[in-house]
Amino acid sequence: MDDEVTNEGQHLLSSAGSGAELRVDDEGPISRTSKDTRKKQVKIHMSDVVEYSRIAKHHFKQYIDKRAGWAPFLYGLLAVSAILLLARESQVVRSTTKKSFFYNVDDLHNEHRASCLSRREENATISKVPPLPLCQAVSQGSLTPSSLWKAHQDQLLRASKHPKDRAGRHLAWQQALLEFVGPNILVQALRNAPSGSDVRRIIQIIDTRRNAMHRKFVLKDKTVDFNKAPMLQIAVFGGSVPEGKGCDNFPDEILPYLPKYVPVSQRSDTQIIGKECAWPYRLQQLADAFLGKWVVDIHNLAVGGTNSRLTIPTLEYQLYREQALLDAGGADVIINGYAVNDNLKDDASWPTNTTSNNLHYDANLAKAQEFAQKALESRPCRDPPVVIFFDDVFGNHNGEIIMGDDVRSDAVRFVTDMYNLMHISSVAPVKHFVQANEKETLFSPSWYAKRGNGRTTNGHYGMPGHQYAAYTIAYSMLQSLVGYCVEEEFYGGGTNAVAMGKHTIHPPTIDGNSKLSTIATEWKDDAAATLRREQEYCETTDAKAQPCAFAFVSNPAGTVRDAKELNRYIDGFIKNKRADNTGWIGRNEMSNGWQNKVGFAATTPGSSVLLTISDIQNPIQKLVVQYLKSYGDKWAGSKAEFDLRVYESANTGAEPLFRKSFVLAGEWEDQYSISFQEIVNFRDNAATKGQTVTLRITLTGGTEFKIMGLMLCSR
Repeated sequence: MDDEVTNEGQHLLSSAGSGAELRVDDEGPISRTSKDTRKKQVKIHMSDVVEYSRIAKHHFKQYIDKRAGWAPFLYGLLAVSAILLLARESQVVRSTTKKSFFYNVDDLHNEHRASCLSRREENATISKVPPLPLCQAVSQGSLTPSSLWKAHQDQLLRASKHPKDRAGRHLAWQQALLEFVGPNILVQALRNAPSGSDVRRIIQIIDTRRNAMHRKFVLKDKTVDFNKAPMLQIAVFGGSVPEGKGCDNFPDEILPYLPKYVPVSQRSDTQIIGKECAWPYRLQQLADAFLGKWVVDIHNLAVGGTNSRLTIPTLEYQLYREQALLDAGGADVIINGYAVNDNLKDDASWPTNTTSNNLHYDANLAKAQEFAQKALESRPCRDPPVVIFFDDVFGNHNGEIIMGDDVRSDAVRFVTDMYNLMHISSVAPVKHFVQANEKETLFSPSWYAKRGNGRTTNGHYGMPGHQYAAYTIAYSMLQSLVGYCVEEEFYGGGTNAVAMGKHTIHPPTIDGNSKLSTIATEWKDDAAATLRREQEYCETTDAKAQPCAFAFVSNPAGTVRDAKELNRYIDGFIKNKRADNTGWIGRNEMSNGWQNKVGFAATTPGSSVLLTISDIQNPIQKLVVQYLKSYGDKWAGSKAEFDLRVYESANTGAEPLFRKSFVLAGEWEDQYSISFQEIVNFRDNAATKGQTVTLRITLTGGTEFKIMGLMLCSR
């Protein structure tokens, strides 16, 4: 029986062949041949020719520049001979080129004619064909998402090939995966469509950018100003899954598809790892292939060990390292990829079966609403971003209780319905495959192995899962594009039903006590307060100015990425390094997990540090502390006291105008490390221009405490 289950999982991909077999040559390229036709063809890809050309160029250059004897010259001749021999004895494989459906195919010259034209003539021909507006392109011939997807399978496969996969070792399973998860499966991924106004904003940015690119680089128009035609900026937030942990692993199901020169014992890729392997990178490849390069810019800001609440300061205060996001005033599209980490228990005292009460659901509901609200408010003086929730949580983080892993998805579904936001799930379309075979690892993590009294807790799926995740997001966006464009055409430019989807203000926070009889009043009051707050901010603050007088988020996607950089930043706010800092220091720590946990840490019991922000220019009314909770002996009894004070001037010896103290605990009972957040609002006692703010942090318990982020801000 076990053998039957295992075989079923291994044949998930092979069932996609439907009467044909997939063959991988020794050099890696994939071909698809009929079972009835066994004629052998020796094929090479252009990548082979490029590689030999590179070798030849290298040796000839070495011969010319270094005069290193005849050996380099002979090696170069051998490389050229290899190219000629392959060209003579082999058929160069050229996949049928299908022009992107975002172009007017009828006006483009066909591939045969293009191959006969000189490069100058070819460029002249292309220059006459500007890119079509997206809606006009997809509206031709009553096209549907499924027909467009099927018609561009070759282009999708080419776009799926990783730049580091030079030998094409992954192409076999990628083609099988692409055929297996066809439109009939991918269509189920879109759980909630975006509003018409969201789609319209994305289309406008893309159309404007592509036309500017065409005018600048094809028509050679020197008047093009790219500041008026920026790229579509997409920011992906998440934990270790979108960061790429485990993505390099090969599940059992794809081992038969690897080239025969790759040992079965080699269960991972040593080159395609981390963020370059994860689904945001693969989504960027698909966007570049179908929209053109330099049109969409996807920033993977995922950091292992974090949850959506820790993203709030980055969103709210625009604490981006990426200059493109700062120049744009924030991202145009924000994707929440925290399906795994947000589904973890917030309190170790909660029961293993999180479906036994509403605590877990209420916590996920609160986190999803807070993320949606802060994301929508993250650009107060500009158009709000398009917010997308992505659900990819396959795992057993809730004691193997199936409905426990669905808690977060249920909460997100409620929020996206309420806020009219996009919700995509890579889980829903293939859940029946996963649950029908507990050892399946094509889409889900490897969790079945025994660990103590239970199973391994794991949310990190392998490389095929990330490729599939990119497909689900791409197809859902295609569905939304076609749906909007069809409706726009029907309503004559989207002036009726589509325009009604425009965001004006988000709903108020919903919890277990919210009532239908009062929701309308709460909505109106909340909307009025939010609009007043945003209007006041935009009128009194430079939209390009940083809202925080002091701020650091110490992780790979934050404002500082290593201990030295963190120490340099904090030293600027310590007046007397000897007297005002007795044991706090920036420190890297890799022993507690995947994330490079850079943080500001206490090194000895009683350690104390005094931070001073003098002569402030913008009001300070909020303190945000992100800190690590961990386990083990060194974290026992961990506590730190925070003492915040506001002074009239730089004279900190005087009586403070305002003082607030509180204590945070760093000890955590569960066997993993995770960051928490504390927010202190003092709007009624805000520090104003010319005043001074101090913050003293003291280790009052234990021997360890680590701060992951610290912010003093104006909103």
